[in-house]
Amino acid sequence: MKRRQYILLILATVMCGFSAWTFSGKNDSYTEKHTEIVLRDIGHQLLLHANDSTSRVLPVKRIEENSYRIEFQSSFTFVTDTMVAIIDKHLKKYNLQKDYMVNVLNCESKSVIFGYEVSSKTNSVQPCLGRRQQKDCYIIQIDFLNSAETTYYWFLTFPFFLFLFYFIKNNASEKTTSASVEPDTIKIGKFLFIPTKNQLKIKNEVIELSKHENKLLVLLNTQLNEVVDRDYLIQEIWEKDGVIVTSRSLDVLVSKLRKKLNEDPLLQIINSHSKGYKLVTE
Repeated sequence: MKRRQYILLILATVMCGFSAWTFSGKNDSYTEKHTEIVLRDIGHQLLLHANDSTSRVLPVKRIEENSYRIEFQSSFTFVTDTMVAIIDKHLKKYNLQKDYMVNVLNCESKSVIFGYEVSSKTNSVQPCLGRRQQKDCYIIQIDFLNSAETTYYWFLTFPFFLFLFYFIKNNASEKTTSASVEPDTIKIGKFLFIPTKNQLKIKNEVIELSKHENKLLVLLNTQLNEVVDRDYLIQEIWEKDGVIVTSRSLDVLVSKLRKKLNEDPLLQIINSHSKGYKLVTE
């Protein structure tokens, strides 16, 4: 690492401490915006898992200090286990609070049709797992049970992000402009994935995906670095549309998608023998 990069990192650390002392009142505003972005991404992942790549997630509403609602443009269905896994994965990934309560409300009656609690201090309560809820209009309300854990998030990571920005600016060989990033775009490795258009983008190249390749990539990315069951993939990609295929059809589809991901050697679809496939990225 070059000497000037060390100097910049030290300066960034000093600036971080000064900012925490001088501008601590601004942290709440950042935390709220950060939380809203993460929650909206959760809503987006739930729609993708419901095979809905066109409906919008409406702006997240903050109804109380630590209470938020995710609302959707259209009706959808969900499996309770999947919702629990997606929400937990994203809250941990983006360093939001460990203790929270989730309630799924019916849009019209506002009655709770599913709810659970995750707590690090007491036993978590997660009833009614394993059920697929009927297609309807739902509101997902997430109540964070302790707000203290997010207080220092921005200031503790500020030096790292400043240093990362400097490093990328001076050493990265690949440059993309903000104009090329479209709504509902997902970053997967070096690719920009646009499920609404069945497209992958890398550098200035656009890679078209078939309908089935697009579905496969959505399903694998939803459970990134985890094995997705073969039977589940076949059901979601073909059988839900009334098409019966053999296991060989899935293998052929995976092979085609692998070829389109060759531009990023660190992004791989790995076969777990007799179990399924997983998308792995470093």
